[in-house]
Amino acid sequence: MFRIVVFGRAAHEDLFLKGYDIIANAIGILGEKFKMTFVGSPSGEQRKLEKWFLKETKISRDQLTIHSYVDQEPMKRKFKQSNLFVLPSREEACELVALEAISAGVPVLISKKAGIAKALQNVDRGNSVIVTSDNAKEWAEKLHQLSKQTPQQRHTNALHLRQNYKKTYSWETERRKFSALIEDLKIEGM
Repeated sequence: MFRIVVFGRAAHEDLFLKGYDIIANAIGILGEKFKMTFVGSPSGEQRKLEKWFLKETKISRDQLTIHSYVDQEPMKRKFKQSNLFVLPSREEACELVALEAISAGVPVLISKKAGIAKALQNVDRGNSVIVTSDNAKEWAEKLHQLSKQTPQQRHTNALHLRQNYKKTYSWETERRKFSALIEDLKIEGM
């Protein structure tokens, strides 16, 4: 069993932009060994969201679990219960949950169109977790490749990504950049 977790807002207008159809179609293509847990359904609307997935994508009922929004601690448990976190967005500024997954040492797969992908391109091995297409078949290929790795290989790669991200975007470096930006704004405002 290869368990994929997706966190996000499930407002009807966001379903296409967030790329939920992309990942659900990819999982549907791969078959019963692949399961998706979606976390972020409005309370009481899990059934409505389930119907959307089953009608609009290739995912089967047996491959899909839907939960409402969760706080930090349950989110961490969802990460630990999964083999992979995905962010398949067609348009996204920067999802904090992707940074939380990286910080937690969870293997990730990120759409090129997600804001965090731009930051990851500057990180050693960051490009390896970016999918450059909206095509479900390409996502399915990446998922299949990752499922062939041992859990230890995926975990080791996730820890390397976390470490490399931390080196590239250290707190001190980012603090200095922010301070310089503030100083520049003060000078411009004079």
